[in-house]
Amino acid sequence: MLTGEIREFDVIRLKDGREGTVVFIFSEPRTAYLIEVPSGEEWEQVTVEPREIDGVIWRVARGEPA
Repeated sequence: MLTGEIREFDVIRLKDGREGTVVFIFSEPRTAYLIEVPSGEEWEQVTVEPREIDGVIWRVARGEPA
C-alpha cells in the first residue's frame, strides 16, 4: 500500500474495509475527502477524514513518483 499525501483520483482503502476513489479534497474548515464507493449496483459518495483512511492502494501515474 502506498503512503504519503492523498491525491485526487487515488483509490484508497478505509479502515472499515471499503475501497473508493477520491473525487474531491476539502481543505476548509479541515482536511476531508469526498470519495465514491460501490453500493450494490450504484455508487455512493461519502466524506471521510484522514483518520478513517487505511492507505492508498492505487494511484494514477502523473509522470512523477508515487
